[in-house]
Amino acid sequence: MAGGDPGEVESAKRALKAAAIGYGLAILAPVLVTVLQSIVGAGTDGGGGK
Repeated sequence: MAGGDPGEVESAKRALKAAAIGYGLAILAPVLVTVLQSIVGAGTDGGGGK
């Protein structure tokens, strides 16, 4: 679709790279949330005792 235009080819490469990074982050998001919760301690009974 770029018709051999080097600028368009580079633009397409950047777009594909950004899309791949986005999909990767979307797949890893649940894992990252679990890790962050374990670091922060969210979801555990902190003994607040309400």
